[in-house]
Amino acid sequence: VGSEMCIRDRPKRQRGWWDALDAASAQMLPAAAQQRLRDCGGPEGGAYLMAGRGELGSSLTDAEFVAYTKLRLGMPIVTPGPCQLARVGKGEQRTTCGAMMDAHGTHCVSCKVGGAVLAAHSEGCQVLADACRAAGYFCRREQIVPELATEACPSPVLDLDAFGVAGAERLLLDFTLRSGAAGRYRSGKRADAAGSAEAEKLERYPPAGGVAVRGVAMEVLGHHGPGLTCLLHELADRARATAIQQGRAPARYLQRWRAQLSGAAARLVGRAATLSQASAAREVWDTPCPSL
Repeated sequence: VGSEMCIRDRPKRQRGWWDALDAASAQMLPAAAQQRLRDCGGPEGGAYLMAGRGELGSSLTDAEFVAYTKLRLGMPIVTPGPCQLARVGKGEQRTTCGAMMDAHGTHCVSCKVGGAVLAAHSEGCQVLADACRAAGYFCRREQIVPELATEACPSPVLDLDAFGVAGAERLLLDFTLRSGAAGRYRSGKRADAAGSAEAEKLERYPPAGGVAVRGVAMEVLGHHGPGLTCLLHELADRARATAIQQGRAPARYLQRWRAQLSGAAARLVGRAATLSQASAAREVWDTPCPSL
């Protein structure tokens, strides 16, 4: 019996040894590489790599997959130069960002001028809304919550309002995507971009009127904040219980939601890397082919 238990426990011990070796190796990396390793880490970090098409929701394009993988590896993803991300305002007036980009995409993946960040945020919110519905909640997006109104913010709008599960609290969620490469996340308490973003949400919306906001955030490289990690586990448990009660086979909810959020981040990076160099791409495209 003792030998059988020893054999059964061997994978756990080996996993512990590999974890110790990984931790020791990480300490030998430069500070910037250690930060990137933390931002890419966790069971959710590389979910897009292991997911099938059904779990991602929609497949990544080659450009999105390559750009995101290069960003996670610390490789250049754009050509240095002025950012070409643009928006169209009133009167069809086009405004271009113009800020200088570095080759590693530090600026373009967090630039708010183009629509890449907004599209990724909307996709992430939809993933969480679907997760809430799978757990049995009724869910509405972009809801004004009067209980949280203040003089500075008379009409606070939250990303998700989920309710209707017996014995469960109402979920008021505010989701955000953050880039750990931004200067304000390089050191101190903000070294964890996702965790500090969730803390900022709680400071912005303190509990009031019997309701409380749950800030949920993920890093562009894939790491989830503690609030998002806890929420997904909670919803997955409820979704499994709901499926069993209804006589259905439970799905791999947690794996699917992690993959979909990872896919949203990959699409953000791919779009930002492509659109931020739009004029350069047009110049190459418009260059006439040399005559033979």
